[in-house]
Amino acid sequence: MSNPKPIKGDYNGDGHVTKADDALKGQDVDGDGFINTKDSQSVLLPNASTTTNNPSSGSSSGRSTGITPKVSAESQLDQILVKLLGRRGTAAEKSAYVKGLNALQKKYATVSAGSSSSKTTEKNVDTSSSDSSSTSYSFDEGSYLLNYAEQIAGKTIAAGKPLGGTAGDTYNALVKYANDMGLSSADALSNTIKIAKGDTDQTKVQNGMQKRAVALYGSFSDQLKADPTLTLKDAAQDYTNTMSQMLDIPVNSIKLTDPTITRALQATDASGKPRMMTTNEFGNLLRDDSRFQYGAMAHKEALDMASSFASAMGFGV
Repeated sequence: MSNPKPIKGDYNGDGHVTKADDALKGQDVDGDGFINTKDSQSVLLPNASTTTNNPSSGSSSGRSTGITPKVSAESQLDQILVKLLGRRGTAAEKSAYVKGLNALQKKYATVSAGSSSSKTTEKNVDTSSSDSSSTSYSFDEGSYLLNYAEQIAGKTIAAGKPLGGTAGDTYNALVKYANDMGLSSADALSNTIKIAKGDTDQTKVQNGMQKRAVALYGSFSDQLKADPTLTLKDAAQDYTNTMSQMLDIPVNSIKLTDPTITRALQATDASGKPRMMTTNEFGNLLRDDSRFQYGAMAHKEALDMASSFASAMGFGV
Protein backbone atom coordinates (compact mmCIF):
# COMPACT_ATOMS: atom_id res chain seq x y z
CA MET A 1 0.00 0.00 0.00
CA SER A 2 1.38 3.43 -0.94
CA ASN A 3 1.74 6.17 1.65
CA PRO A 4 -1.02 8.86 1.54
CA LYS A 5 -0.06 12.18 0.00
CA PRO A 6 0.96 14.73 2.65
CA ILE A 7 -1.61 17.45 3.31
CA LYS A 8 -0.44 21.06 3.38
CA GLY A 9 -0.69 22.42 6.92
CA ASP A 10 -1.08 18.96 8.49
CA TYR A 11 2.02 19.33 10.62
CA ASN A 12 1.28 16.50 13.07
CA GLY A 13 0.57 13.99 10.29
CA ASP A 14 -2.93 12.92 11.46
CA GLY A 15 -4.47 13.50 8.05
CA HIS A 16 -6.38 16.65 9.05
CA VAL A 17 -5.62 20.35 9.38
CA THR A 18 -6.83 21.41 12.82
CA LYS A 19 -5.90 23.73 15.67
CA ALA A 20 -3.62 20.98 16.96
CA ASP A 21 -1.28 21.75 14.06
CA ASP A 22 -0.82 25.34 15.19
CA ALA A 23 1.65 24.29 17.89
CA LEU A 24 3.98 22.88 15.21
CA LYS A 25 3.56 25.66 12.68
CA GLY A 26 6.66 27.41 13.97
CA GLN A 27 8.80 24.55 12.65
CA ASP A 28 7.68 25.27 9.08
CA VAL A 29 10.51 27.75 8.58
CA ASP A 30 10.13 28.18 4.82
CA GLY A 31 6.33 28.50 5.07
CA ASP A 32 5.55 25.88 2.43
CA GLY A 33 2.96 24.13 4.60
CA PHE A 34 5.17 21.17 5.40
CA ILE A 35 7.85 20.36 7.98
CA ASN A 36 10.68 18.71 6.10
CA THR A 37 14.43 18.78 5.53
CA LYS A 38 14.09 21.99 3.52
CA ASP A 39 13.43 23.83 6.75
CA SER A 40 16.60 25.27 8.20
CA GLN A 41 17.84 24.50 11.67
CA SER A 42 17.05 27.99 12.93
CA VAL A 43 13.59 27.58 14.41
CA LEU A 44 13.00 30.28 17.02
CA LEU A 45 12.54 29.07 20.53
CA PRO A 46 9.54 30.40 22.48
CA ASN A 47 10.49 33.70 24.10
CA ALA A 48 14.07 33.35 22.81
CA SER A 49 13.92 36.09 20.20
CA THR A 50 14.40 39.72 21.06
CA THR A 51 14.45 42.58 18.57
CA THR A 52 14.94 46.29 19.08
CA ASN A 53 14.00 48.89 16.51
CA ASN A 54 14.83 52.54 16.25
CA PRO A 55 12.36 54.22 13.91
CA SER A 56 14.39 57.40 13.64
CA SER A 57 17.57 55.69 12.55
CA GLY A 58 15.96 52.79 10.67
CA SER A 59 18.23 50.30 12.42
CA SER A 60 17.37 47.03 14.07
CA SER A 61 19.23 44.29 15.84
CA GLY A 62 18.08 40.85 16.91
CA ARG A 63 19.20 37.52 18.26
CA SER A 64 17.71 34.06 17.99
CA THR A 65 18.48 30.66 19.39
CA GLY A 66 18.05 27.73 17.03
CA ILE A 67 17.08 24.12 17.64
CA THR A 68 16.95 21.19 15.26
CA PRO A 69 13.43 20.69 13.87
CA LYS A 70 11.67 17.53 15.03
CA VAL A 71 11.51 16.01 11.57
CA SER A 72 15.25 16.55 10.98
CA ALA A 73 16.25 15.12 14.36
CA GLU A 74 14.07 12.05 13.86
CA SER A 75 15.52 11.51 10.39
CA GLN A 76 19.07 11.62 11.77
CA LEU A 77 18.18 9.05 14.43
CA ASP A 78 16.50 6.79 11.87
CA GLN A 79 19.57 6.81 9.64
CA ILE A 80 21.95 5.62 12.37
CA LEU A 81 19.50 3.06 13.79
CA VAL A 82 18.91 1.54 10.34
CA LYS A 83 22.68 0.95 10.14
CA LEU A 84 22.93 -0.42 13.68
CA LEU A 85 19.68 -2.30 14.16
CA GLY A 86 18.27 -2.67 10.67
CA ARG A 87 15.18 -0.69 11.75
CA ARG A 88 13.96 2.83 12.29
CA GLY A 89 13.44 4.32 15.72
CA THR A 90 10.21 3.76 17.61
CA ALA A 91 7.94 6.67 18.46
CA ALA A 92 9.14 6.57 22.07
CA GLU A 93 12.82 6.49 21.06
CA LYS A 94 12.37 9.42 18.69
CA SER A 95 10.41 11.45 21.21
CA ALA A 96 13.04 10.96 23.92
CA TYR A 97 15.87 11.79 21.50
CA VAL A 98 14.30 15.01 20.21
CA LYS A 99 13.38 16.12 23.72
CA GLY A 100 16.90 15.48 25.03
CA LEU A 101 18.61 17.08 22.03
CA ASN A 102 16.50 20.23 22.08
CA ALA A 103 16.94 20.60 25.84
CA LEU A 104 20.72 20.54 25.45
CA GLN A 105 20.56 22.96 22.53
CA LYS A 106 18.55 25.40 24.60
CA LYS A 107 20.94 25.05 27.54
CA TYR A 108 24.25 25.27 25.69
CA ALA A 109 23.44 27.53 22.74
CA THR A 110 25.90 30.34 22.06
CA VAL A 111 24.39 33.04 19.87
CA SER A 112 26.16 35.77 17.96
CA ALA A 113 23.76 38.68 17.51
CA GLY A 114 23.09 39.99 14.00
CA SER A 115 22.32 43.59 13.10
CA SER A 116 21.18 45.59 10.12
CA SER A 117 20.94 49.31 9.42
CA SER A 118 19.85 51.55 6.58
CA LYS A 119 20.28 55.20 5.77
CA THR A 120 18.87 57.42 3.03
CA THR A 121 21.16 60.19 1.74
CA GLU A 122 20.20 63.48 0.23
CA LYS A 123 20.45 61.90 -3.23
CA ASN A 124 17.96 59.22 -2.11
CA VAL A 125 20.64 56.56 -2.35
CA ASP A 126 19.93 53.76 0.08
CA THR A 127 23.05 52.41 1.78
CA SER A 128 22.64 49.42 4.09
CA SER A 129 24.71 46.86 5.89
CA SER A 130 23.81 43.67 7.70
CA ASP A 131 25.41 40.91 9.73
CA SER A 132 23.78 37.49 9.81
CA SER A 133 23.38 35.85 13.19
CA SER A 134 24.58 32.33 13.89
CA THR A 135 24.10 29.73 16.59
CA SER A 136 26.71 27.33 17.90
CA TYR A 137 26.63 24.80 20.72
CA SER A 138 29.12 24.00 23.45
CA PHE A 139 28.26 20.31 23.17
CA ASP A 140 28.78 17.92 20.27
CA GLU A 141 25.44 17.13 18.62
CA GLY A 142 26.98 14.30 16.61
CA SER A 143 28.37 12.62 19.72
CA TYR A 144 25.00 12.98 21.44
CA LEU A 145 23.32 11.19 18.54
CA LEU A 146 25.87 8.36 18.55
CA ASN A 147 25.72 7.96 22.33
CA TYR A 148 21.94 7.79 22.22
CA ALA A 149 22.02 5.20 19.43
CA GLU A 150 24.63 3.21 21.37
CA GLN A 151 22.32 3.09 24.39
CA ILE A 152 19.51 1.67 22.26
CA ALA A 153 21.86 -0.89 20.67
CA GLY A 154 23.21 -1.82 24.11
CA LYS A 155 19.70 -2.49 25.42
CA THR A 156 19.02 -4.64 22.35
CA ILE A 157 22.13 -6.74 23.00
CA ALA A 158 21.38 -6.98 26.74
CA ALA A 159 17.94 -8.32 25.87
CA GLY A 160 19.56 -11.11 23.87
CA LYS A 161 18.38 -9.71 20.55
CA PRO A 162 20.76 -9.48 17.57
CA LEU A 163 21.72 -6.22 15.95
CA GLY A 164 20.42 -5.88 12.42
CA GLY A 165 21.85 -4.57 9.18
CA THR A 166 25.51 -4.56 8.25
CA ALA A 167 26.39 -3.26 11.72
CA GLY A 168 25.11 -6.51 13.18
CA ASP A 169 27.62 -8.47 11.10
CA THR A 170 30.38 -6.07 12.09
CA TYR A 171 29.56 -6.32 15.79
CA ASN A 172 29.49 -10.13 15.73
CA ALA A 173 32.81 -10.22 13.87
CA LEU A 174 34.48 -7.90 16.39
CA VAL A 175 33.19 -9.91 19.35
CA LYS A 176 34.47 -13.16 17.82
CA TYR A 177 37.87 -11.65 17.00
CA ALA A 178 38.22 -10.27 20.53
CA ASN A 179 37.43 -13.69 21.99
CA ASP A 180 39.87 -15.39 19.62
CA MET A 181 42.60 -12.95 20.68
CA GLY A 182 41.99 -13.36 24.41
CA LEU A 183 40.65 -9.82 24.78
CA SER A 184 37.55 -8.25 26.27
CA SER A 185 34.80 -7.50 23.77
CA ALA A 186 33.42 -4.63 25.88
CA ASP A 187 34.35 -2.03 23.25
CA ALA A 188 32.90 -3.97 20.30
CA LEU A 189 29.70 -1.93 20.26
CA SER A 190 31.39 1.47 20.42
CA ASN A 191 33.77 0.40 17.65
CA THR A 192 30.83 -0.83 15.58
CA ILE A 193 29.23 2.60 15.84
CA LYS A 194 32.48 4.32 14.84
CA ILE A 195 32.67 2.04 11.80
CA ALA A 196 29.03 2.75 10.91
CA LYS A 197 29.73 6.48 11.19
CA GLY A 198 32.79 6.15 8.94
CA ASP A 199 35.35 7.25 11.53
CA THR A 200 37.29 4.01 11.10
CA ASP A 201 36.96 0.57 9.51
CA GLN A 202 36.96 -3.02 10.71
CA THR A 203 40.50 -3.74 9.52
CA LYS A 204 41.94 -0.85 11.53
CA VAL A 205 40.02 -1.90 14.64
CA GLN A 206 41.21 -5.51 14.39
CA ASN A 207 44.79 -4.39 13.76
CA GLY A 208 44.61 -2.48 17.02
CA MET A 209 43.28 -5.54 18.82
CA GLN A 210 46.08 -7.66 17.37
CA LYS A 211 48.66 -5.24 18.75
CA ARG A 212 47.05 -5.40 22.17
CA ALA A 213 47.20 -9.19 22.14
CA VAL A 214 50.88 -9.11 21.16
CA ALA A 215 51.61 -6.86 24.13
CA LEU A 216 49.45 -8.88 26.54
CA TYR A 217 50.63 -12.38 25.62
CA GLY A 218 54.39 -12.04 25.35
CA SER A 219 55.18 -15.72 24.86
CA PHE A 220 53.06 -15.71 21.68
CA SER A 221 54.13 -12.27 20.42
CA ASP A 222 56.59 -13.58 17.83
CA GLN A 223 54.01 -15.95 16.33
CA LEU A 224 51.30 -13.30 16.20
CA LYS A 225 53.58 -10.69 14.64
CA ALA A 226 54.95 -13.15 12.08
CA ASP A 227 51.47 -14.06 10.84
CA PRO A 228 48.83 -11.29 11.13
CA THR A 229 46.10 -13.79 10.17
CA LEU A 230 46.96 -16.03 13.13
CA THR A 231 44.77 -15.68 16.21
CA LEU A 232 45.76 -16.47 19.77
CA LYS A 233 43.10 -19.18 19.76
CA ASP A 234 44.91 -20.92 16.91
CA ALA A 235 48.29 -20.59 18.64
CA ALA A 236 46.94 -21.85 21.96
CA GLN A 237 45.19 -24.99 20.69
CA ASP A 238 47.41 -27.29 22.79
CA TYR A 239 46.11 -25.63 25.94
CA THR A 240 42.43 -25.55 24.95
CA ASN A 241 42.51 -29.17 23.75
CA THR A 242 44.19 -30.31 26.97
CA MET A 243 41.67 -28.37 29.04
CA SER A 244 38.78 -29.87 27.10
CA GLN A 245 40.05 -33.41 27.72
CA MET A 246 40.93 -33.01 31.39
CA LEU A 247 37.86 -31.05 32.45
CA ASP A 248 35.53 -32.92 30.12
CA ILE A 249 34.09 -29.77 28.56
CA PRO A 250 33.53 -28.87 24.87
CA VAL A 251 36.57 -27.18 23.40
CA ASN A 252 34.40 -24.55 21.69
CA SER A 253 33.03 -23.45 25.06
CA ILE A 254 36.50 -22.55 26.36
CA LYS A 255 37.33 -18.85 26.29
CA LEU A 256 40.89 -17.59 26.33
CA THR A 257 39.89 -15.24 29.13
CA ASP A 258 39.25 -18.26 31.38
CA PRO A 259 41.47 -17.67 34.49
CA THR A 260 43.23 -21.05 34.17
CA ILE A 261 43.93 -20.56 30.47
CA THR A 262 45.10 -17.01 31.11
CA ARG A 263 47.65 -18.22 33.65
CA ALA A 264 49.14 -20.51 31.03
CA LEU A 265 49.10 -17.88 28.27
CA GLN A 266 50.77 -15.27 30.48
CA ALA A 267 53.33 -17.52 32.18
CA THR A 268 56.66 -15.94 33.10
CA ASP A 269 60.03 -17.20 34.25
CA ALA A 270 61.79 -16.37 37.52
CA SER A 271 62.93 -13.01 36.15
CA GLY A 272 59.44 -12.08 35.02
CA LYS A 273 60.00 -12.60 31.31
CA PRO A 274 57.27 -14.31 29.23
CA ARG A 275 57.77 -18.02 28.72
CA MET A 276 55.80 -20.89 27.21
CA MET A 277 54.21 -23.16 29.82
CA THR A 278 54.64 -26.87 29.01
CA THR A 279 51.58 -29.08 28.61
CA ASN A 280 52.67 -31.10 31.67
CA GLU A 281 52.77 -27.93 33.75
CA PHE A 282 49.38 -26.94 32.40
CA GLY A 283 48.02 -30.40 33.25
CA ASN A 284 49.09 -29.96 36.86
CA LEU A 285 47.49 -26.52 36.85
CA LEU A 286 44.24 -28.06 35.64
CA ARG A 287 44.29 -30.64 38.44
CA ASP A 288 44.14 -27.75 40.89
CA ASP A 289 41.14 -26.32 39.07
CA SER A 290 37.90 -26.93 41.02
CA ARG A 291 36.22 -28.16 37.82
CA PHE A 292 38.65 -31.03 37.44
CA GLN A 293 36.91 -33.16 40.07
CA TYR A 294 33.77 -33.34 37.95
CA GLY A 295 35.49 -34.51 34.75
CA ALA A 296 35.87 -38.04 33.39
CA MET A 297 39.65 -37.92 33.76
CA ALA A 298 39.36 -37.21 37.49
CA HIS A 299 37.11 -40.23 37.90
CA LYS A 300 39.49 -42.38 35.87
CA GLU A 301 42.49 -41.26 37.91
CA ALA A 302 40.56 -41.96 41.12
CA LEU A 303 39.71 -45.48 39.93
CA ASP A 304 43.29 -46.10 38.85
CA MET A 305 44.54 -44.95 42.22
CA ALA A 306 42.06 -47.21 44.01
CA SER A 307 43.06 -50.14 41.82
CA SER A 308 46.74 -49.54 42.51
CA PHE A 309 46.10 -49.33 46.23
CA ALA A 310 44.10 -52.57 46.13
CA SER A 311 46.87 -54.33 44.22
CA ALA A 312 49.43 -53.10 46.73
CA MET A 313 47.33 -54.52 49.53
CA GLY A 314 47.02 -57.87 47.82
CA PHE A 315 43.44 -57.42 46.69
CA GLY A 316 44.27 -57.03 43.00
CA VAL A 317 43.06 -59.44 40.36
